[in-house]
Amino acid sequence: MKCVFTEEVIISQELLWLMVKAIIKAIEELKPKAIHIGYCDENKVAQQFYQKLGFKEYGRFDWGDIAASIVY
Repeated sequence: MKCVFTEEVIISQELLWLMVKAIIKAIEELKPKAIHIGYCDENKVAQQFYQKLGFKEYGRFDWGDIAASIVY
């Protein structure tokens, strides 16, 4: 089982997937025009994770992170 490690929390990728899907669903209920996220070039795990959730890259934020969104 792959895990995500932070300073204080260790959770499985499966649990992280479920949590993010629930957050996206809650945001969708608010009828947004889009959801935007960003991640650094080196973070290929985040890139693949967000792409699987349906985020599409569209450029970069001013601070250099890759910008991706789900547009409704």
